[in-house]
Amino acid sequence: MPHHLPTPTSLARPVHTSPSIYAQSTTPNSSLANPAEEEAQKALDEGTSRLEAGDWEAAKEAYARSLTIHPSSTAHFNLGVVYFRLEDLPAAIKSFEASLALSKEQNRLKSADSDAESSTEEAKEFTDLGDADAHTNLASCYILSQPPRPDLAVSHLQSAVQLSPTDGESWFNLGAVLEACERLEESAKAYEKAQEQGVERATENLRNVGGKILAARLGVGSGALPQEEDTEVKDTKETTAAKAK
Repeated sequence: MPHHLPTPTSLARPVHTSPSIYAQSTTPNSSLANPAEEEAQKALDEGTSRLEAGDWEAAKEAYARSLTIHPSSTAHFNLGVVYFRLEDLPAAIKSFEASLALSKEQNRLKSADSDAESSTEEAKEFTDLGDADAHTNLASCYILSQPPRPDLAVSHLQSAVQLSPTDGESWFNLGAVLEACERLEESAKAYEKAQEQGVERATENLRNVGGKILAARLGVGSGALPQEEDTEVKDTKETTAAKAK
């Protein structure tokens, strides 16, 4: 088990908490088909307003009400954000996982509907982005869990970048957790992807990991690098930590 896991503040984007992304209950091309969905949407919108105002308890109640009326992956997701803010990580994990499960089922049903073929690709892209965010949030939950579960964090971040390969911040987060797990070659590749997507501080982290890889190949223990290299790596770590806050 690594001793220095990255905290959410050291990751590029610890938790996707912008409810405006998820203010709609379904995909851009969908419509509310029945009164129950309309009521669920009203409760969902109320929860979003409460969440934006920082009223976690009221937001939690509204999202729970929306789920009772008509379950949606959006309500599960936003409820997970609320639980995260309330520091109830087991409940947050359960909500994000429920969001992914319901999203998967909805995708299966849409794929089976030949009449919806024309809008399938757009709907899938929209869903993939939401699912990627859920995986990223699950990774943050597992990093904060006691004890931390970096193995599960890595798994969810790998799923996130698979669903959204141009998301540089998720690549950066994957690199940070892999680095903490001493999976340096994989970490370097993730940082390179983040760098390609414009995450500037990935450059410093990549140089730091490169130093670690070189030291390992030379058989030099941590902290036993030549003085010039050791100082450079130390400065890189301090700069990275300062920018992460």
